[in-house]
Amino acid sequence: MQPQANTLVTDRSWDNLFEDQPLVERFLRDVFPNYLLNCRWFGGKSSRIKNYRLEYLTEFPTPEKKVYITIIETVFYTSKTARYLLPISYYNGDPGKVPDAAIITPIKIGNEVGLLMDALYSASFRNTMFRQLYTSAEVPFDPGVLAFRSGKVLREEVTNMEVQSRLLDADQSNTTVVFNEEYYLKIYRRLFRETNPDLELTHFLSERAAFKNSPAFAGSINWEREALPDISIGLMQKRVEHEDNAWDYFLGHSKAFFERVKASGLDPSSLQRTGRHRPLRISKIRPQMIELIGRDALVGVQNLARRTAQMHIGLSSDKYDRHFHPEGFNGDYAVWLKNRLNYQFDQRYHLAEQSLDKLEDLPKVYAERFLEQKNEIKNYILAFDDGKLNSKRIRIHGDFHLGQVLVNEDDFFILDFEGEPESTIRDRKIKQPPIKDVAGMLRSFHYAIYANIFNHGEGLGFTQEVLFDTGENYYNFISSVFLHTYIKTAMANGLDIGYSNEIHYLLTYHMLEKAIYEMGYELNARPKWVVIPLMGIMRMLDS
Repeated sequence: MQPQANTLVTDRSWDNLFEDQPLVERFLRDVFPNYLLNCRWFGGKSSRIKNYRLEYLTEFPTPEKKVYITIIETVFYTSKTARYLLPISYYNGDPGKVPDAAIITPIKIGNEVGLLMDALYSASFRNTMFRQLYTSAEVPFDPGVLAFRSGKVLREEVTNMEVQSRLLDADQSNTTVVFNEEYYLKIYRRLFRETNPDLELTHFLSERAAFKNSPAFAGSINWEREALPDISIGLMQKRVEHEDNAWDYFLGHSKAFFERVKASGLDPSSLQRTGRHRPLRISKIRPQMIELIGRDALVGVQNLARRTAQMHIGLSSDKYDRHFHPEGFNGDYAVWLKNRLNYQFDQRYHLAEQSLDKLEDLPKVYAERFLEQKNEIKNYILAFDDGKLNSKRIRIHGDFHLGQVLVNEDDFFILDFEGEPESTIRDRKIKQPPIKDVAGMLRSFHYAIYANIFNHGEGLGFTQEVLFDTGENYYNFISSVFLHTYIKTAMANGLDIGYSNEIHYLLTYHMLEKAIYEMGYELNARPKWVVIPLMGIMRMLDS
């Protein structure tokens, strides 16, 4: 391999490479920024970065050359920081065999030219981690240890150490390693100074609550330090057999509804109607409407609602662990919630003001109405009254939508418990009403319906006004069936979600919260679609 113009050069060996301080400085100044900005898992691409700092470096032994585990701190001009995990290996073979995404930089060590690469692209490193997980090994990680912990499913199912591994090719905020096509190890790229909620909730549901409809906990990697919180490095789960994800599943069902309405020749305005967010039994739906919606779609909605309630029942099942036992509402929670949502609303309001000139047609009409109703929305946010609430708060999913659910034979499996990406790690662990997850799922149903209207509306044979009205009618039915099954399952199993008035109040409040949250993405990425959360906000204010 020939050296390139941008090749790092050192007279140190691989064993003491990072003792070369000028090389480290160049690495942080020139190499790492260029590499990081091309990584799918780096979340700071849109922010101005001030500098990088090598916060932590340690060695990790493998059967081949050792790997360096680095934690690099990114310092933004806003004074915020973020820490990213990058394991580094050295490769001096055929560069054509290394994927471009793996290459950090060419390097000349003495007289030998090779590559510094992300060690997760090294089978030797990946397979070593699997063996450490299986044996629950501890690797020195001064201060403390890198603790590999196996789950029951790994101990019971794996009988030998023959392992094949690959990286999952997916656009994710983490990196996932697949072992023997059975176990998925999620390596957290952005690290927090405490346990990741994804690991906490997965472990709790699988190992302690025996919830069968999320991926089984197979193992974890934590940086354990005395008198300090554990830092989550990785979570391994058993593969979930699935045919589809719930987004595509319900996208297909909602599209089929529009197509059946068109094929029927019926006037959409003549179809049966139902109230918005009012629990509804399937037996109360007329045969004609069941045929148009599809009985299999309604059964799917029921099954998803049942699994959602069972997840919450599992998460509320420990009455003694302070991290999981249910708690009532109080003034501290109310202040936290109102401040958080008020701050988020102000951000979205200013973004809508700045974006107004770029919007056209219906999105602009709804955005103008949103801006006009600033005081009404803020007053509603600030009127949250914990004194009227008697239900319990628990640990919840926190970012619950159709994309976080897998489908297999009309059953549903819930995954990805990291919480809202915009939230701090501590905010993601706050106990909240389980109805907030319900609100997230209902908002996702709404999105699936309008995704079909926007993507296929011209071929459905109706005006936009009729499509919107018909879509809202469909939404009212499936959301009401979901609510009926969820509430029935929750109450039959002792999940304290309150009674009808409290449920309706919390659902409306948190659907407003979710719609405000959604506005940020749409205004930045898909301005035409901002009408979806804006319509949701307006309908909630009108209800």
